[in-house]
Amino acid sequence: MKQESNLIPRPPRGVAGDGYNLQVAMELQDDTELYKAIRCCVCTLVANAGLDPLVFWNRQPSVVISQIIRMAQSQHTYLKRFHNGWAVQEFIKSHLKNRRAYARKCGYTTEIRNTLGSIGDNDKDYEMDIDLDDHEGDGENEDEEGEDQDSGDEGGGKGDGENEDEEGEDQEDGDEEEEGNTSETY
Repeated sequence: MKQESNLIPRPPRGVAGDGYNLQVAMELQDDTELYKAIRCCVCTLVANAGLDPLVFWNRQPSVVISQIIRMAQSQHTYLKRFHNGWAVQEFIKSHLKNRRAYARKCGYTTEIRNTLGSIGDNDKDYEMDIDLDDHEGDGENEDEEGEDQDSGDEGGGKGDGENEDEEGEDQEDGDEEEEGNTSETY
């Protein structure tokens, strides 16, 4: 078993990309090849594990996250140096965030907002089949946005909740789109 003193601690503040450089924090600034191999491995494990990229990190099933960490550590023993697998967690967070941003760019904002409460609430009941129409009025999205979706006319007064979510997501990430732009699938 590794001694605690040999483990690389998580940087004190921020998330990779917003406070520190993950490659530097992992002490791999001189080994870009290994860094990229680890990143590729983790992204592949996330895809194979069936994690829904449209679901935020804090809603992902912890059992699946733990399995991904263990599998990544078995494939790249370098990852065993990181206390509680924090480096793998940061790779997973980054991967999910990038996939959500791409989905948003493609116009899937409504689906992102509607899936927040669908997965990860109970690790034992983790399913990938998502019924997007089954989540209106459940109140679970209130925690993510810090405000209740069903109250107020901030979303352009449409009243159906769909466009409020889309505009709220864009405001949260600092993206601005034209008013009245609805998400469409192509």
